[in-house]
Amino acid sequence: MKSPFDESDLERRGAAAAAAGHPWHSNPFLRPENMPAATGETLREWSRKHDAWQRGFEGAVAMAMVDKDTLPAEVLSALVQRRLAWIPAVREELARNRFSELRVEAPRAHERDTQGRNWNIESFECGSLDPGSCAVEFRAAVDRVRDDYDLG
Repeated sequence: MKSPFDESDLERRGAAAAAAGHPWHSNPFLRPENMPAATGETLREWSRKHDAWQRGFEGAVAMAMVDKDTLPAEVLSALVQRRLAWIPAVREELARNRFSELRVEAPRAHERDTQGRNWNIESFECGSLDPGSCAVEFRAAVDRVRDDYDLG
C-alpha cells in the first residue's frame, strides 16, 4: 500500500459493495489471485488492504441498520406513489388519459437485508403504461423510500 489514501479508496469500494447488496465474502482480497502467495506481498500489507475493504463494507452495513422512522403500509404505498408520479413516463400517461390511475402494490415485509431494508414493493400499474418502460426509475423511487423508512 502506498498511502493512507489507498486505504480510503478500498474502504469506499467495500462500502459500495455493501450498498450493492454483495455479501462480506465478496472482499476481493479473499480471492486466491489477491492473496500474498500469488501477489508476493507481505501478510501485513495484504492484511491492511483486506481490512480496509472490510471496514468500508461493515461501516456501510452498520449505517444501513441505523434506526429509521417506522410507517404503516398505507403510508409507504402513498409515498412511493407520489414519487412514481414524477417519473416522466408516468406523468405523461396520467396527463394523456384522465381515467388512468397509478396503483402501487402493497409493501411486503421481509427480514432486514444487508442494506437495512425490511420491506419491498415489486410492481405498480398505471393505465396503459408498460411498467417495464420505467423499471429503473421505479426501482430507484422504491429504494429511496426503503432507505428512509421501515415498514411497521
